[in-house]
Amino acid sequence: MVKLLHFFRALQNRFLRLWVYSIRRQLVVSFGLATLLVMASFSYLMYIQQRDFLYGADADRVRGLASALAASSASSVLANDIAGLQEVLYGFTDAPDLKFALVLSPHGEVLGATNPDLIGRYVNDTVSRDLLIAPAEFTTLVDDGVIMDVAMPIRVGNRHIGWARVEMTRRSSNANLDLLALTGLGFSVLAVIASFVIAAWLSWRLTGRLYHLIHVMKLVERGNREQRSDVTTKDEVGKLAQSFNGMLDTLNHSERELGRINRLYAAWTESSEIIVRQKNERLLLNGICQILAERVPFDLVWIGVPDNEGWVKPVASGGASSDYLKLIKVSIDTGTFQGKGPVSAAIQSGSHKVLNQFLEDVNAHWHAAAMKFNFNSVGAFPISRDGKVYGCIAVYSSEANFFSSAHIDLMNGLANDITFALDNFDREQQQRAAAIKLEQAATVFEYSKEGIMVTDANNKIMSVNRSFVEITGYTAEDVIGNDPKILSSGLQSQEFYEQMWAAILETGSWQGEIWDRRKSGEVYPEALTIIQVRNGHGAIMNHLAIFSDISERKMAQERIQQLAHYDVLTGLPNRVLFSDRLAQAIISAQRNDTKISLLFLDIDRFKQINDTLGHGVGDQLLQNVGQRLLGCVREQDTVSRQGGDEFIVVLSDAGTAGAELVAEKILQSIIQPYFIEDHDLRITASIGIAIYPDHAQDSENLIKYADVAMYQAKESGRNCYMTFHLDMNESSYERLKLETALRSALERNELQVYYQAQVNLENGRIIGCEALVRWQHPQMGMIHPEKFISLAEETGLIISINHWVLEQAIKQCRAWRDAGFKALTMSVNLSALQFRQHNLLQQVKGLLDKYDLPPAVLDLELTEGILMQGVERTLATLHELSAMGVILSLDDFGTGYSSLSYLKRFPIRQLKIDQSFVRDITSDASDATMVRTIILMAKSLHLHVVAEGVETIEQAEFLMQCGCERAQGYYFRRPVSAAEFGKLLRLGQESPEHDLPLPEEMDL
Repeated sequence: MVKLLHFFRALQNRFLRLWVYSIRRQLVVSFGLATLLVMASFSYLMYIQQRDFLYGADADRVRGLASALAASSASSVLANDIAGLQEVLYGFTDAPDLKFALVLSPHGEVLGATNPDLIGRYVNDTVSRDLLIAPAEFTTLVDDGVIMDVAMPIRVGNRHIGWARVEMTRRSSNANLDLLALTGLGFSVLAVIASFVIAAWLSWRLTGRLYHLIHVMKLVERGNREQRSDVTTKDEVGKLAQSFNGMLDTLNHSERELGRINRLYAAWTESSEIIVRQKNERLLLNGICQILAERVPFDLVWIGVPDNEGWVKPVASGGASSDYLKLIKVSIDTGTFQGKGPVSAAIQSGSHKVLNQFLEDVNAHWHAAAMKFNFNSVGAFPISRDGKVYGCIAVYSSEANFFSSAHIDLMNGLANDITFALDNFDREQQQRAAAIKLEQAATVFEYSKEGIMVTDANNKIMSVNRSFVEITGYTAEDVIGNDPKILSSGLQSQEFYEQMWAAILETGSWQGEIWDRRKSGEVYPEALTIIQVRNGHGAIMNHLAIFSDISERKMAQERIQQLAHYDVLTGLPNRVLFSDRLAQAIISAQRNDTKISLLFLDIDRFKQINDTLGHGVGDQLLQNVGQRLLGCVREQDTVSRQGGDEFIVVLSDAGTAGAELVAEKILQSIIQPYFIEDHDLRITASIGIAIYPDHAQDSENLIKYADVAMYQAKESGRNCYMTFHLDMNESSYERLKLETALRSALERNELQVYYQAQVNLENGRIIGCEALVRWQHPQMGMIHPEKFISLAEETGLIISINHWVLEQAIKQCRAWRDAGFKALTMSVNLSALQFRQHNLLQQVKGLLDKYDLPPAVLDLELTEGILMQGVERTLATLHELSAMGVILSLDDFGTGYSSLSYLKRFPIRQLKIDQSFVRDITSDASDATMVRTIILMAKSLHLHVVAEGVETIEQAEFLMQCGCERAQGYYFRRPVSAAEFGKLLRLGQESPEHDLPLPEEMDL
């Protein structure tokens, strides 16, 4: 038994040596075994499939024979015709593999058989007996790998008259299966042989380079470190060979690197010894530079420190290439090219900067000098002093890729040692100055602006300074020897003081705010710091209390808090506080499943009041509006001023119906008269409503949608409210789209200047024109001023548009004068923003000089709103323009807030009657009286009058009867392009005098 066990172990070891120690054998054996397994499995499956097929065919054939025998023998059995029955059975004797065929009576008598000797006998075997008692249906008696025996009942109608029994052998099927098995075995043997051959060829081919690599490894093991594998394939062996070569390269590099690191470490150690011994800063730094240059060695080592102007100056250097410092300048200003190097970067960032390819940047300012000295690697390491970056130590090497992480760590360590040495120099200097400062400390204690109190270990007051006396009112004699509790106000609890002293015992100090009481009894807040002083053994010696009166600071903080959250003008919550309250309201609405209504309110035409009556009146009006809004809401609601004339109201737990009810109440309240500085003012407002969560789920969109609804209310005629719906957002988008297009209209030359004729009513001659801007958009077509001028004023684009129109008008006037129309005047409208520009006079004068035009041809039209804002400054600007010779006209007269007493002071030469008065002068007696009054007033002030918007001959004749001199409107001419207006001028030149012209076609 033991010998048998040893035999199996030896066999196992032999197999392991055969299998484990050779990749080639593993490939050959595993490949052959796998092929054998596949082929054997395939042959077995084919054998089973073919066997099932052949046996199934045999079953079908024997059943068919039995069925045929039963059918053909039924009549013979019924007639007891034995001879006929035998004739039928003789027809079955030639069937392949037939063993016998019988016709039995229901009782087992053989009525007919392929073997005539059996006729007349009774069957008595077990199979036959089972058949005779079986039901009259097809029955399989025997079915195995050798024979098949079946019986089919013989019927005449429903009568069972016997059995047709057929028994066949499976000789043919089994012969075919044996041939198939033999063929499968042959193919399996051939496949295994082929697989062994292929596996052997592949294994020798695949492992050949591995054996080469093993050979190279053995050479390296013997000491040939320069030996390398020449396998260059892209497969795994090639990658292994490349990795092996790389490992050898890394090993060689590591040995060289280790040598450099050792030298650098030795230099660091020697530098540390100098740091300990040397007491002179300059000698110390130069000594370190020399050691690094000689021991590592580095080609250049220098230490640089920035001066007051930002230039990095060398304070120490070493190495054979020190002349390099004479060729370069280094700055810490990163905006200059001298501030792009590693030294600048290290000082600015406070971390090391290493360039292992220093000559790579050929455009660098240092490149030429570095190329001269062959500096390929540079490292700069910051040096600190007193916790701040002081300078850096820079080292240069001619070897590329010199600095590894180990070098960088060592150099950073050396820089830290230099930092320690410099701080140590400073500490020694500070100690020398400490004695001087100690004398000064007593003076500081006495004359400090903060109160100072010193107590002993038992917390008894030992001394106080002058500020203590001034702040508390107690003299030194009052408090020395007493407990500081005499200053207590009683406003802090005992628990507060216990926590304060616990903090002092734990940390050695406490800082905070406290309320104390003066000798007079007045309570005041103070900022207090208590410091615990211990001796060298840790025992408490003193407590030092430093405090200051912060009453004024407290009041300032309360004021700042008020300014931070409330509007200065109205006292209402500002944007910050409003945002917080709206967020809290939304959270509450989410929790309670309620709604929030947000009303966005804007005062209609508030800018006109500001421009006309001044900001003082406007501010008072805003204050009154804020108070009225508060009177229209509940205490839990919020009214906020967002800026300008915009207010937002937040209604908690209110839906659409409640919001609209409050909005109506607000409109009725705001429309009531305001009496401010002798002015009786009546204003309206536009309100937009948005509901949470119906319209928006967050505050930002809720405000945006209410703002959109407010603008819709303005566009719907003002003095109303609108509740947001989705279509409004699309309208807001169109407005944004129009604003975006307007910003680029000038750049794309989409704006055009049209000119409307101004005529002399007495003879119908054109005496001037008004320049009007039009916008021809490539997609939206002609856009009229009423759609974009107000938008331009809101966005500030009106300034550039007005300036462009002014220049185009003056330029065109120059062209018409060159064409012979010298008496023509050019009227141009000025916006309020343009008029407020400080360079308006220079603009006008510059354009007139540029196109060589006399000032008298230019007529600047201003609205009453412009004249009434900042009256004194406006008056000065108007007089300067008038002195220049420019004509000044007052446009839209009668629609503003101007006062006749102001009007007399302005150097206006012409009034323009607004078309709203001219439109109904022939049908409305009030308008007719107004126009007559304006004309008479103008004549009394020696002003010319131009009527705007004349559209019928009746209006023209009425104006002539009233003494109006000039007019413009569709009755005479619509605004046309410069080319069309030139044709009108030439037509008027050919017919210099004629009656009033017929009205033109009304098409644009």
